[in-house]
Amino acid sequence: LQRELFHRYPFGGNDGQRINLTVGSVFGDPDKEIMFDSSGHGRIMVFNYYGLLMNNGYYPFGVNDKTGFSLAIGNVDGGERGENILAFKNGNLAEVMIYDFRFAKMLKRFTVGVNVKDVLVASGDITGDGADEIIVGLIYNDKTTVKTFNSNGVKLAEFSVANGLGGASSGLAALDVNYDGKKDIVFMSK
Repeated sequence: LQRELFHRYPFGGNDGQRINLTVGSVFGDPDKEIMFDSSGHGRIMVFNYYGLLMNNGYYPFGVNDKTGFSLAIGNVDGGERGENILAFKNGNLAEVMIYDFRFAKMLKRFTVGVNVKDVLVASGDITGDGADEIIVGLIYNDKTTVKTFNSNGVKLAEFSVANGLGGASSGLAALDVNYDGKKDIVFMSK
């Protein structure tokens, strides 16, 4: 079942920037929210399922910083509340930062790659241990690599997706596509 619950440009108009969205419990309650981030705004906007703006924006790198990033919501420590996960480019490094559910405290920061064109992030329990893993898509000029990490930044796996895949229209997700109760890694490229 698919339906449009609201229609708006969360960052004030179609400015040509890549807009990503992730769905999860931002506030640690059973209700899920929709979080938008943009490749060129440096801001995260949170809406409920009916389009009501829940927060006027989180600025993980400061209000004046326009660093683009990819965002995921996941329960990487297996605790009561989920965490917010950001992947971004910092010079020639690709990094991940894990925040608490309110973006009030950074819990972990680690490097996941070097000399990437873009970096994407998703989260899901792919091992079946009850905690979500961090899934990172590293897009290079000629290839795309996916790496998985635990909440401590320890690399669990790495594999190449395919040569020639990746770019501005790429996406990364964790879905249970084979209905075995564990999430599977899904990489999409236009």
